Amino acid sequence: MKNILIYVFVLLLCEQVNAQETERGYVTIGIGPSIPLSDFASTNTSNDDAGYAMNGGNLNISFAYRLGSHLGLTAMLTGTSNPVDVDAIDRDFEEAFSNADWTITADRWRIGGLMIGGFATFPASENLSFDIRLLAGVLQTTMPEIRANGVSALGEVSATREEKTVATSTYDLGFLLRYKIGNSICLLAGADFIGANPQFDNVTTTTSFSSPSEADIDQSYNTMNVNVGIGFLLR
Repeated sequence: MKNILIYVFVLLLCEQVNAQETERGYVTIGIGPSIPLSDFASTNTSNDDAGYAMNGGNLNISFAYRLGSHLGLTAMLTGTSNPVDVDAIDRDFEEAFSNADWTITADRWRIGGLMIGGFATFPASENLSFDIRLLAGVLQTTMPEIRANGVSALGEVSATREEKTVATSTYDLGFLLRYKIGNSICLLAGADFIGANPQFDNVTTTTSFSSPSEADIDQSYNTMNVNVGIGFLLR
């Protein structure tokens, strides 16, 4: 038992010494496209979870600190923005209410959040490293306002679904390639898969031809955020 404890102590000591010879962590800034997946990208009217989201953009700031040679703690502040596929909604309105000529306008999906978790890093060469990170946290999701204006033989009609913002739990699985170009700077490229299930209660829809109505919307949210950027190494 004594020999085992000595072995573990020496192993941990060597790991810490090895970690101290390299960077202790990093702070990165990444930017790139935000690609909606699954129900979030769906434009199928029979899918109650269809989000009609299109490719948008994302920005994130990450912090990572190594506790040893390969493992450490990480945190990420992220924000994404995705436009709504108004052409698909317009086709749905034309099919459902063919007695009017419709024009659809909409704001954007806006999502921002803070997540914390752990990461593992694997050096591929002296300057190239590959990181895997798993995080969890909170997202603030804003469902966009959607406006429909139509012209029929009976006159003008309109309908508006209100904007709604909620906070919900989320998870992130990320992959990151880092290439050192100096003692304190690296370039990066990676992808993060983010998922959440925000629930929007009492979402109001107002129309020019009937009383306002309310509905609860359970929206599945999944995106792949692709990033390129720059990092600053901590020693």
